[in-house]
Amino acid sequence: MRSFIILLSLLCLSATQVDAQSEIRYIINNYISVNSEVLGVNKTDYADWIVTDQYISRHNQVTHVYIRQKFNGIEVFNGIANFNIRNNKVLNMGNGLITDLSSKVNNQVPAINPIQATSLVADYFNLNASEIYITNAINSQEFVLSCDEISQNEIPIKLVYFANSDGSVVLCWDLSIYLLSGEHWYSVRVDAVSGEVIDIIDWVNHCEFGDHDHTVKSASQKQVSKSSTSFSKKAPDSYNVYAPPIESPNHGNRTLEVNPADTAASPFGWHDTNGINGFEFTITRGNNVHASEDANDDNLPGYSPDGSSTLDFNFPLNLNQDPSNYLDPAITNLFYWNNIMHDVWYKYGFDEASGNFQQNNYGKGGMGNDYVNADAQDGSGTNNANFATPPDGNNPRMQMFIWTGGGASNLLHVISPASIEGAYGAVVSSFGPAVGSTPITAKLVAAIDLAPDSLNACDGITNGSGLVGTIALIRRGDCQFTFKVQAAQDEGAIAVIIANNVPGAPFSMGGISSTITIPSVMISQADGNTLYNELFSGSIVNVTLVDSSANFNRDSDLDNGVIAHEYGHGISNRLTGGPSNSGCLSNAEQMGEGWSDFFGMIMTIEAGDSGKDIRGVGTYASGQSTQGDGIRPAPYSTDFAINDFTYASTNNTAAVSQPHGIGFVWCTILWDMTWELIDMYGFDPD
Repeated sequence: MRSFIILLSLLCLSATQVDAQSEIRYIINNYISVNSEVLGVNKTDYADWIVTDQYISRHNQVTHVYIRQKFNGIEVFNGIANFNIRNNKVLNMGNGLITDLSSKVNNQVPAINPIQATSLVADYFNLNASEIYITNAINSQEFVLSCDEISQNEIPIKLVYFANSDGSVVLCWDLSIYLLSGEHWYSVRVDAVSGEVIDIIDWVNHCEFGDHDHTVKSASQKQVSKSSTSFSKKAPDSYNVYAPPIESPNHGNRTLEVNPADTAASPFGWHDTNGINGFEFTITRGNNVHASEDANDDNLPGYSPDGSSTLDFNFPLNLNQDPSNYLDPAITNLFYWNNIMHDVWYKYGFDEASGNFQQNNYGKGGMGNDYVNADAQDGSGTNNANFATPPDGNNPRMQMFIWTGGGASNLLHVISPASIEGAYGAVVSSFGPAVGSTPITAKLVAAIDLAPDSLNACDGITNGSGLVGTIALIRRGDCQFTFKVQAAQDEGAIAVIIANNVPGAPFSMGGISSTITIPSVMISQADGNTLYNELFSGSIVNVTLVDSSANFNRDSDLDNGVIAHEYGHGISNRLTGGPSNSGCLSNAEQMGEGWSDFFGMIMTIEAGDSGKDIRGVGTYASGQSTQGDGIRPAPYSTDFAINDFTYASTNNTAAVSQPHGIGFVWCTILWDMTWELIDMYGFDPD
């Protein structure tokens, strides 16, 4: 009898779920039908679609539904729409449906198989894939492949249709490859007939913090000697960290946070994974995050501090040394802040059903097995950070880097002529080798290329033979820093100096490259003009690049604004297109960078703050004071004398880049709005 009752209950539950789905389908179809003229769709455009994601926001009882068009049983990759529904009424719709779909489809039969498609993608990215094999044939249109030579994970691949910008809709193989380096997690569409790679989305957000026009106030890195005054204390389940609203070591002291896990968001604590009282890990690992070092850049779990059976993560911290000597407190801070971001934003709707990051979803919906892999002091780069957000059910990865000093150090020394001899401020790039203690001395030569700007090395260097064995001088602008340095290296230069093209201090140039083997630095526009004027007057200029400073590097694992920024990418990517579609923020005008800055700002706001305050992003990591401009075109402030950027500023491509500069403008707008709301309703520290 008991078995019969259980079976009957399951049947009733299943019937209820089917009825609910039918009701949602009716509501959506009816809404599209009524608004078909405005939406520009015909009946065949929405005759077949699937729900890719659906969940309810508990605080307002709005049901969020994400759909994708299908044609002849095959999904249309970018034929998507989302609906917000309450009380059986569509409140609003985000429309990305492909119109006149049936007339645009080109083919229904693939000419290449999934292994061939994957091989073509490997060739496209210059990857060596000698053995690709099928591990699971789900059906005739969907497979799982494996190739350890090119991807950390298995390679899912299936047939989809893809709407091109020219209006055509082509049959494609849709696959994703997580490169062994961890620098890219490519989601790719390959034409299933021609084999052409026609669409690429990178699930890794490379923040390229240095690629902005900003002024660094401090000329050298401040030496910090703060350490925890509570180190002698012992407490169970405790973490000695820079807790909210403290943004960094420059903003305040560490505190011992005891039992900080939120009982709703993390009901079994931060070290549980099985949903039973008691912890499974005593290291910085649990249901929401696994924080460890990855200095050798193998994307495998490295060292993690152990809090023992009492979960006591109270470690001493002395910042006046290399970051590799304070791994325990740094990783503890990274672990703590990943968990805090999880717990706080859980309360605002980023929960299991909406695609948050948890190993065990405790039966509350969504896909589990996707806690954050947080890599401290990651060895894949410097002066940066990134966050990879795959679809729900796949582990995201946060990579936090060492920052090699803030502001301009005297890395550049002009040896001759005597008229300009002396030391010049320069900042090393985040890619390629750093300027070391061994001097690099050579003749300085201006790289010349084709018009319109003959000094920026973007259009083919014309004096390549003259760069062999020299240090190349190149002007900033029009193309990526890595492109410029690679171009000079290919011509035989042994180092590169980039002259800023706008007033202000130099900064660490952002970018990623595995092929650049020469150091590069940036100097100010004024210093660049001095060097160019001397060269164009006919003088022979000899220079030396050398780092003889004693400044200690900074660890971004202690810059909570940067951590929150990276975690924010995960939130916005999972919520915008639905948990299973994390590729909706890849266009140049997306607002993800702005939302991420906002996460960091709002997590560190406190009583007594004013909208007119100077709020620079990443001031600690970049070696600035708390009043520094940070790593954006300007600090955030409602004071127009400090930040005068408006939406119109996005038209100024020289001052506002895509997408990072556009994100900065968006966060400027959000920050103004935040203080308007505070002025109206008051400040609540919770």
